Amino acid sequence: MRSKDKTLILHIGRHKTGTSAIQDVLAANRQALIKQGLFYPKGYINNHTINFAPLFFFDHEDNFFFRATYGIQSEQEIKKKHKQLKRFWIREFKAFIKTPCKYFVISAEQFSFADRAVIERVKEFAAPYFDHVRVIAYYRDAVDYLRSSAQEAIKFGILSFDGVSAYFDTQLGFTQALKACEDVFGKSNIVIRPFKKTCLKNGDVVLDFLDILGVGNPNLNVEQKMTSNTSIGKYSLNFLSDVNQIKSNQRERYFYIQPSLVKILSNVNEPKNDMPVNLTTQQVNKINKEYAMINSYLDESQQFEAIAFSKEKMDMPKMTDIPSSYFAELFHAYNQELVSLKKSIESIKARPLKTLLLDRIIRKLGFKV
Repeated sequence: MRSKDKTLILHIGRHKTGTSAIQDVLAANRQALIKQGLFYPKGYINNHTINFAPLFFFDHEDNFFFRATYGIQSEQEIKKKHKQLKRFWIREFKAFIKTPCKYFVISAEQFSFADRAVIERVKEFAAPYFDHVRVIAYYRDAVDYLRSSAQEAIKFGILSFDGVSAYFDTQLGFTQALKACEDVFGKSNIVIRPFKKTCLKNGDVVLDFLDILGVGNPNLNVEQKMTSNTSIGKYSLNFLSDVNQIKSNQRERYFYIQPSLVKILSNVNEPKNDMPVNLTTQQVNKINKEYAMINSYLDESQQFEAIAFSKEKMDMPKMTDIPSSYFAELFHAYNQELVSLKKSIESIKARPLKTLLLDRIIRKLGFKV
C-alpha cells in the first residue's frame, strides 16, 4: 500500500527562465535528490517537452521537434512512439511509488502553451499514481522574453526577421495555460516566481526551485548547468535570419546542421545583439493582461509594471548593415572549428575499436526512451 502523500510537480517553464539548467541539474543529481525526497525520472532526455508533453497536445502530434528527436514521420509511427512513452512514464510512476519520495518532477515548458483540454488529459493520466498536483512556473519580463525567444527561434532555424511580429503573437499565450492550471488544479496549488536574480534564492534558479520543494542546500553536481543556450552576436543574428529565409522550404533537412553553424557563429568576435522589439497595440494589451494575472501571485515588491504602446518603431537589421570585417571574423571562427573537428577525429581514431563499440552498446541498451 502506497503512501497517501505523493505529489506530482508540474514545472511548466516558462521558456527562457533557466528551465534547461533545472532539468540538467536535477537529472545529474538524481540519486542524491531521491534521498531528499525528490524523484526526477530516469532517461536520456531531461527536457520533458520532448517525451512527455507531446502525449497530451493532440493537435500537435506532428510536432517538428518530437519527430526530429525520434526520427519518425508517419502518424502510425507517432502513435507507436506515444504508446512506448506512456509505458515508460507509467513505469517511472510505479518506481516512484515504491520510494519514500514525496515529489515526482516533470519539467516541460511546452505546457506554458497548454489549454484546459491538455491540462485535463495530464490530470487524468497522473490520477492513479498521485494524490496531489502542484504547478511551478517562472515568469520573465515579457519584452525580454519575446526578444530572447525570437533570437532562440532564429538560432534554431525556424524564424527570420520578417516573421518576428507574427511570432510574438504565438508566444503570448501564458494566461491561457495559467488559467487552465487554476481551473483544473486550483490557484492554491500554483507557485509563480519572477525570473529576476533579486527574487531567486541566492540569485540562482536551480536553488530556488529546490527551495520551493523544501530541499535545503544539497551538495549538487552542477557541471552541466548550463551550456546549451549558446549566445551569438549582432551581425551573426542578421546573417542567420537571412539564411533561414532562404532555406525555409528545406527546414527539416537543415535542422541537423543548424547547431554546428550556431556553434561557429558563437565564436565570432562581434558586438552583442540588440534586436528591437516592436509591439502592436494588441500585443501590448495582451502583455498587460498577462502581467495583471501574474501579479496576483506576487508580493507587491516583485510585481511587473504595465507597459505603454509606442508608435516609434525601430528598423530590423539588414544584411547590408553588416561590416566587411565581420566576414573576416566569421572565416576565422570557421577555421578554428575545422581545427577543433580535426583534433576530435584524431582523438576518436586513437581509441580502440572495442571501446567505441562498447560505448555504442551501452547507449543502445542503457535506456528505453
